[in-house]
Amino acid sequence: MALPALKEVAALGGDPPARAATYLTPQEVSERWDGRITPKTLANWRCDEVGKGPRFKRFGNRILYPVADLETWEEENSYGTTKDYGKKDR
Repeated sequence: MALPALKEVAALGGDPPARAATYLTPQEVSERWDGRITPKTLANWRCDEVGKGPRFKRFGNRILYPVADLETWEEENSYGTTKDYGKKDR
């Protein structure tokens, strides 16, 4: 599976960082996961008080997901068997 093109986004305002962080839009996150999680689901997760989805950042009116946080979330939500699912919540 080819990952979608990554976007480089510099922080808004103030001094630009020495190295820009890499972010994905909700649509690119959906494409990264083969459309199994839609941008609408990501939007619902952002509104969820429990914080079910991956961490995100807001740049003005744009929602962007840091790739490093996506990778962390993917790792935290990986399971070896169906018996493993939900164990971290107990």
